[in-house]
Amino acid sequence: MSRFVELVVSAILLTGLYATTAYGLGLVYGVLRVVNLAHGGAIMAGAYVTWLLFDRLGIDPYLSIPLVMAFGFGLGVVLYRVLVRRLPRGWWH
Repeated sequence: MSRFVELVVSAILLTGLYATTAYGLGLVYGVLRVVNLAHGGAIMAGAYVTWLLFDRLGIDPYLSIPLVMAFGFGLGVVLYRVLVRRLPRGWWH
């Protein structure tokens, strides 16, 4: 029975991930009329960092979520300050 509960919890979490990704894609497309496929790359980067924390440090993947979120936020801030802010202004400004 516990295997079934694990399966149900995993299915719910995966469904939430898919729903969040779809919402992000829809929101970006609705506002900018551009299909931004970077969401998939960001999700894969988060999954890879989670796997590294589990494999190298033995941290449970569910417990590493706050660490991966902080890492993603920090990476986003650095990318914005180094790259995005220096881009020329386009049609959206």
